This record gives sequence, structure tokens and C-alpha cells, in this order.
Amino acid sequence: MVNQGANAYYLRTMILGNLPGDIAIEPQKSHYNFGEQVTMTVHPEPGYLFSGWTDAHTENPRTVEIYYDVTYFAVMQQIIAPKWIMKPKSVWIEEGRDLKLYAQAEGTPPLNYTWFFENEVLPNQASENLVLPNIKPDQSGKFTVQASNSAGSSSYEFSVTVYPMGQMKWRIMPDNSFQGFSIELINPVPGKYRVESCSDLIHWVKATEFQIEENPKPMAIPSWILNLKHRFFRIIRLSD
Repeated sequence: MVNQGANAYYLRTMILGNLPGDIAIEPQKSHYNFGEQVTMTVHPEPGYLFSGWTDAHTENPRTVEIYYDVTYFAVMQQIIAPKWIMKPKSVWIEEGRDLKLYAQAEGTPPLNYTWFFENEVLPNQASENLVLPNIKPDQSGKFTVQASNSAGSSSYEFSVTVYPMGQMKWRIMPDNSFQGFSIELINPVPGKYRVESCSDLIHWVKATEFQIEENPKPMAIPSWILNLKHRFFRIIRLSD
């Protein structure tokens, strides 16, 4: 548009980076009088999000007054659907303990988290953390965590098995090997197990698997089968 006189000013609008979308102007005119009000409304295409104007304003719609020739630039960003960067693992937990699990997704904020038990939404569980105090055996089953934003959602399933209080415990014990410790299972529950280890609580690797038969006695897992470079260990019950 061209300046058409001392009291005629042009208004230009652009989307930075030529991202898909448009900007509606009301009133739409070739030029504006001094002090005239104009409202600009950004309409991003699906999959994109308006994030502000280059002059630090964030209103949309935005009303401005025209006092000189001016160009306004809108900033948009592509909306990225959630992708998991930390998933909860299936766990085996003793009755009466507090179940605490964590999940984390990345994507364009805001990200909304929803936790499910047997496909039913768990109330008051709307963050990255799942906390179920004093868990009971009837809470054993399939759990699902879902992360969502305006671009879509991603879900991950895992299982929680609650065994009766006092059935199985484990502890770190000293032994006579040069490594200095073993993992001892006390009152183990029959089933197939896997021992995993890691150094960052994220990248777990299998150390060994073993089967516990009916009427078992306390058993020890010697440290020579574990990766001693790792700081953390866990035992996962795989099946009956």
C-alpha cells in the first residue's frame, strides 16, 4: 500500500517465516486516517499455533491505532504432538505401600496428562506423577498414561501387580565375594523375574532372569551377575 497523504497511512501485516495462515484486518481498507483503530486477528492453519507479535504483544485479536505507516509481524510455531521421553515401567509392589510412578513427554505446551486404570480415568491424577497411597491388591491391573495437546495424543500401557503384605521382600546383603554384596529375596513369590540395572534411572538393562518355583526358600542373587558400573537395581516380576 502507498501513503496517500498527510493523514492517510498504510497498515501491512505479515506472518513471520511465511508459515501457513492468514491475518484478518477489520476494517479492511487501503489506507487509514490518523488515530483510526484497526483490529488484527491471526488465523493459523491446522497444526500451527499463534505465539505473539514481534513487538512483544501477545493479544489475538489485537486492536491498534494508526498514527504512521506501519507493518506488524505475527509469529507462529508448528504444534508438535506429544512424544514419550520417559515411560513408566510395569511394577510389582507390596500391599499397603504408596505407588509412585513418573512419565514425561515432550511436545508443544501445554501438555495434558491423564492416567487410567482398566480404561477408567483416575481422578486427581493430572500431572506427570502418578501417586496412589496405601495400594490394595484389587488395584492390580492395566494402567495407561496419556499425554495430549492440540496436535494429538500418545498413550502408553503398563501393569501394576500388588501382592499381599509380607509375601515378598528383598534387600542388599554383604557376601564373601570381592564385589561385596548380593541381592537377597525374602519370602519370594513364585514366578519369572528379571533383574535390571542402570546408572540414571532411565536406561535400564537386563542383568539376568530367573524362575522361582512353588514353596521357595530365601535366595540370593550374587553381585557377579550384575553390572557393577551401575548404581541402581530393580527386580521385575514378568509372569506367574
